[in-house]
Amino acid sequence: MNGKSCSQINPDGIRRIVNGKTLATRSKRKNERAVDSVLRWFKSGDKWIQEKVNVERFLSKVFLD
Repeated sequence: MNGKSCSQINPDGIRRIVNGKTLATRSKRKNERAVDSVLRWFKSGDKWIQEKVNVERFLSKVFLD
């Protein structure tokens, strides 16, 4: 079994279909890193200053393509 979520019916671990898409096994799921550059407001003393900040997100690829 090697830690995969599987059953006798689906030995490869693919268990269900959601909205017409096949759910990937845990071993085939990928995380993709996305970095967005956004403007944020910060207070510096009495002034508000706007700075560009990079925000990192992880997008989980749950379904098989």
